[in-house]
Amino acid sequence: MPISSRVLILSLAVAAALPARTATADLADEVAACPTVVFADCPALQQAAASRGPEIAHLAKKIAAADTSAPARAKLALALALLDARAHVDALDAAARQLGSAPEAADVRAAQARLGDARAAAPLIEYLKRDDLHARLLAAGGLGLLRAKAAVQPLVHLLGEPTPQVQAEAARALGSIGDPAAEPALLSLAGQPKVALPARAAALAALGDLGSVRGAALAALLADHPTRIVATAALELLRRQWKPWMTPAAVAAVQVPGLRGACARLALEHGVAALAPHLMQVLRKGESEPDEIGVVLLAVARFKPAGAAAAMVERLKAAPKAERIELFRALPKVEDRTVVPDLVPWLQDADNQVVAHAVYALENLTGRHLGPDVAAWRAYAGLDGKAGAARKPEPTQGGTDAAQP
Repeated sequence: MPISSRVLILSLAVAAALPARTATADLADEVAACPTVVFADCPALQQAAASRGPEIAHLAKKIAAADTSAPARAKLALALALLDARAHVDALDAAARQLGSAPEAADVRAAQARLGDARAAAPLIEYLKRDDLHARLLAAGGLGLLRAKAAVQPLVHLLGEPTPQVQAEAARALGSIGDPAAEPALLSLAGQPKVALPARAAALAALGDLGSVRGAALAALLADHPTRIVATAALELLRRQWKPWMTPAAVAAVQVPGLRGACARLALEHGVAALAPHLMQVLRKGESEPDEIGVVLLAVARFKPAGAAAAMVERLKAAPKAERIELFRALPKVEDRTVVPDLVPWLQDADNQVVAHAVYALENLTGRHLGPDVAAWRAYAGLDGKAGAARKPEPTQGGTDAAQP
């Protein structure tokens, strides 16, 4: 379901629980009184979203009224943008003209841009020149949304500003606009060691938006950067423009803590089997972050580097419970029955959840549905001194037929 639909449904549900309003006349005042104009914190905004009609029109009428204060207009403008009130952009344009040089005019023009009104472009370009940080950030973001070609050079100029937030927002806007003329300035920003890290990351993302070949070459150099924000942005650019020559850069990135998940996703998307042995070593040593282990296991299981199953079984001994369960779930995908004897002892673990997942791994590796019967599995695995079936070289029979725990 689209996000806008989910927001509307949530708004309808919340609005149903709100006290009934006697008239729409106070809706704008309630929105203006909200500490922050976001759906979660502004009941009046929720009710306006639920109405999708007269109450939104009332907000538009109020924003253009001569007696509406500048701060109230700024909040009402954001509300109309959040409500996707494209039918009321004329009211926003009128309000911005009435505000003139007031700081709040930037908020109104930015709301216009969010609604796709190209009339906001020229004023927003002028706001890029202001000393007001808030106005410049709003202007850069709005011009990116409008993909305003006329803003390219003013935004390029902002890349040289000393304020990291402005540099980053300008870079993002240039990426959205997609004009190749911005490439040299973005390359310069991304490659400068003394530039703030978020700005460098934003410049790399923008180079990815441009499809920059030179940007990809720079990203290959930065893929193992010691800071996660820059390295992740570099890897994302490589993922978007993947070519085989980038493999050494990705291999280097696997060695950097916090980047293993991004490397695994890249390997899965582009079939980069060369990363699998390195990811397996990371897995063996327990060097993945908790939020990375799932995708690292997926990559190892898909490419099945030599010794993958043994590495996973070895990791079971020291892994925390959550990772241990992930390992049990991934093992059948490696399709290596030789580890069955090593899995059988886990059927006697004190944790029932661990036992259930050990059964899942055994049944899906072997195609045998023996449940948690330790004696039956020991016999199958040949652990009682008799020849068992587990180490025979025939292919796995059951695939993933067994029920998941």
